[in-house]
Parts: sequence; C-alpha cells; structure tokens
Amino acid sequence: MNTMITNVIRCNTLKSLCFLLISTYPCAAKTWSIRQWDQMLDYTSNSTITQYTPLAHAQKAWKICALYPHLKDSYWLSVNYGMVDQAKILGVELMVHEAGGYYQVKKQAEQLEQCAKSKPDAIVIGTVTFNRHQELIDKISKQIPVFGIVNRISPQGISAMTGVDWNMMGKMTGKFLQSLHPKGSPQVKIAWFPGAGKVGISSTKLSAFKQEIMPSSARLSVSRYGDTGKLEQLTLIEDVLDNSTNYDYIVGTGVTAEAAVSALRARHLTNKIKVISGYFTHSVYRGILRGKILASPSDQPALQGRMSIDQVVRFLENKRYVKHMAPEIIMITSQNISTFNKRDSLSPTSFKPTFHVAAP
Repeated sequence: MNTMITNVIRCNTLKSLCFLLISTYPCAAKTWSIRQWDQMLDYTSNSTITQYTPLAHAQKAWKICALYPHLKDSYWLSVNYGMVDQAKILGVELMVHEAGGYYQVKKQAEQLEQCAKSKPDAIVIGTVTFNRHQELIDKISKQIPVFGIVNRISPQGISAMTGVDWNMMGKMTGKFLQSLHPKGSPQVKIAWFPGAGKVGISSTKLSAFKQEIMPSSARLSVSRYGDTGKLEQLTLIEDVLDNSTNYDYIVGTGVTAEAAVSALRARHLTNKIKVISGYFTHSVYRGILRGKILASPSDQPALQGRMSIDQVVRFLENKRYVKHMAPEIIMITSQNISTFNKRDSLSPTSFKPTFHVAAP
C-alpha cells in the first residue's frame, strides 16, 4: 500500500517497529512538511507545500553511495546525520565520501567514479559543481540512478532531487535586514561573505540577497568569496577588517558567522558590527542563543538527509516518489531559537562523521 502523502500511520499499528526505533526516531511514520516542485531543479516552476509520510522500512538492503562537498562545517555533518539515521531506520547500506572542499572538482569526480565501481543501487551527490561532472554523470546514470542533494546541479542524468531554493535562502536573509532597516532609515553598510562563489549556491544567494535589500537602507559595501572552512573564512574577514572596520554587519555562511564572532571579539568590535548567517549550523545556533548572531535561515539539513534516503528507496522499489522536494525554510532568531524543532536542522552533539552504515 502506498503510504506517501496521506494520513499519519499511527504508532499503535507499528508497535514492534517503533519500539526498535525509539532511540533514534520516535515513530518511523512521522509526517514531514515538504515543498515539492512541478519541474525538477526548476525553481521557477510551480511549488506546493504538502504532508509527506516516510517509509517504515525498505523491502531489501539497498546499497546507497553518497558524496558530499566536505565535512568541514556542521551543516554537512547534519546532512550526514539525517542520511545515516534514516538508512538505519529503513535497513539499507550507506557509504559516504567527502571531497574536502568546494574547489575539489577533480577529487569529487574521482570519488564519483570510485562510488560507481562499488556497484551501488543508487548514488546521491551533494555536488561541488553545477555541470563539470556532466559527462561522468551521463555515463554512470545509464547503469546506476543518480540523485542530487542540497546543491543545485544540472538536471541531465539526475533521477530526483532533494534541496531547497537557495534563492529563497538569500531572500530571507535580505528580508530580515530590510525589516531592521527600512527605506528612509539611516544607512548601514554590509560586508558579505557568500562562500565559494559556485553557480546555484553562493552566486544565487548573493543575487537574491542584493535584490531583497534594495528597498531598504542597507547597502552592500564589499563581497569576498572563499571555501567554507573556518580558517579560509577567518582569513577573508581579517583581510576586510584590516582595510576598514566601517561596517554595521557581517553577513555570510554559517562558518563565516562563527569566525566573525571570534574576529570581532578579538578586535573589540562586537558591539559595533553585528553578525547574520546565511545558513544554520551548530555554531550559529549557539551564537543566536547567546546573542552573538542575530538570525539565520535554516533549510533543515538533517531532515534533507532523511528525505533523500527515503526518496532513493522509493525510486528503487518502484513506489510513488516526489521528483524534487525539500523541507520548508524557517528563519531562526532570538524569538524562536528555544522553541523550533532543532533535531530537523542539527545533528546531536554526540554524532560524529559517519562514512559507512552496514545493512542489518
């Protein structure tokens, strides 16, 4: 029976299953609120919000290989957690590779080939490039279905996608600033650190952010691109501040926000320059909780990891599946930091990077 987008399956009909899963997932039939697009990887196409019921268990121990850009910040650690935990719930095998950074196109291509040679039933890729893997994906996808996660990728050769519209992430960040500094109020200056400058990720966020702050008194004074490691982002921030401290805000990646808190404290600028993050991580969570970071949109990366595994299994089992879906984006501020559903955005503090989940 198809249990995809209907009513919640009650735990009392799955008592034995829920008992086994209670430590990691209160009930495997919990519904998720998702956004689905009519056209895969076309964020201009019509989209709708609906309730989605994940599978309780896979029909067989499918073998899934996943590739991430890196595990240098806790955003991808949370994706990793979601995928790992859902793989355990469904009873499938998961193998994970991470490229080491957004500039590691060659390394990720090698990992993609290595992944294909291990003969998995499916491959999930959080890509470091929009289309430079195209020839390889075209070749692999003839034998093994390839799925996208988080980062926008050319749709050719991709069977399905789990990932939000990064344009909306940038818009929500800009809208927050617009609400603080409406048109006509005193002008404020922004230093923006959007990440590695990749098509469909950083460039999309920056464009949307710039558009959203136009009808406000906020002005973008400087932008600096760089990979999302803490040392790389801290170096960029220090370089900008060495030239001028005449900024009201530092806005950037989750790693940027974390590095900015430290850099501003060291320069005694905490009360002068405020920090806003463009996506949500453990450090950003702590920063908002402590009043060091003002806000951040969350695309619920842990939930995206879960969704991706469920999407793959549905595809492999010829069940109805959503071709492109993602969680709803939520804006996290001091107002809701203590009440939002943290487990869908962040991995538990005890979770460590996990590169293999064996099937039971």
